[in-house]
Parts: sequence; C-alpha cells; structure tokens
Amino acid sequence: MPGLAGDAYADLSGAPVATRNDVAPVLEPYRSLDVSRLRLSGRGLWDPNPFLSDDLYMAHNEPSTLLHGVDPPGDFLPVWTRETTDRKDFYHQIAVSRSKATSNASGPALPRAFVEPTSAFASMLADAKSRACMSREQRATDHYLVCFKAIAQGDHLGVEIATCAHGRLLEEGLAGSDDKDIVAREKLLADFALWLSGLDVGFDRLLVDSLSGAHLLNKYLVQYGRRLFEAGWPYSHYSEVINAIAAQEPLLRRSLQPAWDLAFAWMREEPHTNHVAMPWQLLLAAIATALIWGWPRVAGILALTWGGVLRIGEALAAKRADLLLPAHVSDTCDYALLSVGEPKTRYKAARHQAAKIDQPDLLKVISLAFGNLGFSQKLWPQSSSTLRSRFNMLMQRLETSELPFDRSRKIDLGSLRAGGATWLLMVSEDAELVRRRGRWLNHRTMEIYVQEVSSLQFVHRLPFHVQEKLFTLVRSFQDVLSKAEQLVLIRTPSVAWYAQYSVG
Repeated sequence: MPGLAGDAYADLSGAPVATRNDVAPVLEPYRSLDVSRLRLSGRGLWDPNPFLSDDLYMAHNEPSTLLHGVDPPGDFLPVWTRETTDRKDFYHQIAVSRSKATSNASGPALPRAFVEPTSAFASMLADAKSRACMSREQRATDHYLVCFKAIAQGDHLGVEIATCAHGRLLEEGLAGSDDKDIVAREKLLADFALWLSGLDVGFDRLLVDSLSGAHLLNKYLVQYGRRLFEAGWPYSHYSEVINAIAAQEPLLRRSLQPAWDLAFAWMREEPHTNHVAMPWQLLLAAIATALIWGWPRVAGILALTWGGVLRIGEALAAKRADLLLPAHVSDTCDYALLSVGEPKTRYKAARHQAAKIDQPDLLKVISLAFGNLGFSQKLWPQSSSTLRSRFNMLMQRLETSELPFDRSRKIDLGSLRAGGATWLLMVSEDAELVRRRGRWLNHRTMEIYVQEVSSLQFVHRLPFHVQEKLFTLVRSFQDVLSKAEQLVLIRTPSVAWYAQYSVG
C-alpha cells in the first residue's frame, strides 16, 4: 500500500496499488480492520528489520553483527532463510529449531557470572545436548558462548495490510463465517451505507471517530432499524448490520448497546409463529400423490426430510454420495444415513453431522427415488422454488394448503422437520433420542418443534371430505409404492407414470 506512513514497501512497488474505488467500493483491495473479508495464506518472505525493536534487531542480525572477537567454527553458523509457514493464517514467526539453535553460537564467550542467572543457563545444565553450542577449542570452565532459539516474531497483518489488529479480534471476526454469510452481510451493510448517504452522512466518516462518535452511529442505527421494522423487513436484516459494523470496527463491539436495545424490542414485538407439524397421515398422502403424478424426486425429498428430521436446506444441498442406503452394505443394516454437508450448528456442535432414517416405508421411497442416481448428482437437481411450488400443488390437491381452523398458518416445507420430530417423540417417548436425531443443542430448542397435541388434532379438525381423501390415500399407499417400484424396475419414464396409474 504505497503512500502510507511508515510503509517499508513504499519505494519497492513496481506499480501504484489502487486503495480507493469510488465506482465500486466493494472492490477496494484493502479496508482497515475489515476482518470479515480477510483470507490470508502463503509464506512470509519479507524483511523484518524495519519492524524489530533494538534487542530483537541485534538478535536477528547476529551472524553478521555479533561475530566479533574470536569467531566460532564455520559449521556452527545457522542456515538462515527468513521464511516460515503460516501460523493461524495471520501470524508469521521467524525462528529456528532447537537443534539448530544449539549450534547457532556467537562470540565472544561470556563469563559464567554473567550467564548464570539466566533461565538459558539452567536449561543448558538440564540438557547435556546444549553443550554442542561450544566448540572444543573454545570450551572453558568459566566462559560460555551464546546461541539464540527464538529470533523474532512479527504481526503479519500489520506488515502486509498496515493495520494494528491483534490475534484475538481477528479470531472473533474470522471464526464461524461462511463465504455466503460474509457476502450477505456485506450487502446488508452496503444498504445501510446507501441509506446514510441519503441523509448526507458518510458511513466511513462515522467509523473514523469510532469511539467518540459511537453515540451518533447508534442514533442512525436506531433510525434505520425503525424504518426496517415499519417496512416489514425481517429482524435479521437489522441484526446483521450491527454484527457487520462490530466485525469491521471491533472497538465498537461494546458500544452498540442502544442499537441492540432496539433489536431486542423488535424481537418482543415481532409475532413468532412455529411451523405446523405435518402428521404422518398427510405425509403418506402427499408421497402417494407425488408418485402418482410422476414426481419420485419430490416424494424422496419429503420422505428424507420428514424421516431424518432434516432442515429442508440440508436435503436440498445433499448429493447422492452423501446418502448411504441399506443396499450399499448388502442390507446388513436396516437404516439409511445422510451426511449433512454444512449443518447449521457446525460451529457450536459437531462439525460433521448425519441424519438417520429407519422407517421401513420411507426407506423404500428414498431408495426408489435416489437409488439409481450417480454419486455426483444432487438429490434435488432443480431450484428450491420449484420444490416449494410442487409441494404447494400437492397441498392444494389434498385441500390442506389452508387450514380451515387457522387460516393464518399453513403447511410448508418447514413442517416436515417439525412433523418428523413430533412423530418420533410420540412413538418412542424418548426426548433425548429426538434431540439427537434432530441435532438440536438443547431440549428447549427441540420443544419448539415438537407439537404433539396440534399434530394429533390436525387431521381431526379437517372437513370430513378432506379426511376421507387423506385416509383413502393412506390405505392405498402400499399399492401405490409397489406400482412405483415396478415402474422403476422396467425403466418407465416418470412422465408416463400418471397414465400407468390411471389404467390401474
């Protein structure tokens, strides 16, 4: 970054580096302390001399500056490259190994009284190998040569990007953020900056005087939050803006309480609604209808999500290679496993999680839908909106798209996870089993999904003719599934399934 005060590379750069892009600010190469965008890797190959204090400067240059008086033997000189691998992505250290340090001797020999109080002398006595730092010719009872184990340690971020961030703040800013989360957060922050520009207020100017201007920043954040709330935007759009500012300027992290107060008030005012748990009768009816219509992938996703207590996004992101079916192990196990690629709780619980499906009927549907796919193929190859549209068509056909007893709520894709958890608790009476299957961190979160009473009352409260339609499909489920297995066996295209079912 040429032009910065104290920049060691100001005169060494071959071409000027653009540090400001007014047309597209998001493309600026550097932003001070914008830790959410940092991805540092590689090897340190810079000259640390300009950044060393006096005592470390002498130690770093000891082969050339401290070899006065009687020189040690040439084979004791260290092999020095000034190059090490990264440590935690944003620190580089310059050091030598213990074996090399014990041979890295420099003269003149120091009196015993001078070195005896040091911890290095005690370490030498405890480790006989340390005597290798003295040549036979120079070894004396009362005099010792000095060698250096740790040469220097430098802040890589300070050298390369000219900031004064330290490791703890960087770890807080970098850990737990996926690339897609960072991009979404940047977009929300850009929207806030655009809103500020309409008030003739520069966002960067607010961050320059971060601590002294915190009250002004909180004032604008509260105003912005109120506008979002009145416009009907979700709570996350506001909370992520606060998190983005705290990540970009960590010194403000504890000074944004007024903005968070509005966020907490927003949560109290915003009505919370849980997903309606899908009862098993409706699940079987929906799967049977999907098979009759020639939608085996839709039927498979419904069975997989409900039976495995999956988040719908986890099922949509899964590939065939993530799914282990009983047929893969010669039917020596009676359940299927789905490896979850990016679980929601991967930064708070196990990073590698799996869902288990052991309901026999659902296993048949899953094997039917995905058994013949290639390992690199996605279980659902189309968009999430396509799945949502087809799911809504199934609910409309079954006349359950709107609940007659509560028109403000309806069955959606989120109902699959809630329905699977509720059914599992009813048949097992084991809350810990349900928590582990759903991969929830605690029972309190799990209880939000489990709705035993509402699930049981769901079918009972439907109109009589809708109940008859559901129960007819439930009773014919096995016949529909057997017919679908035959169609797959003879390689009948799914577009012709409806005609096959129509003729019996």
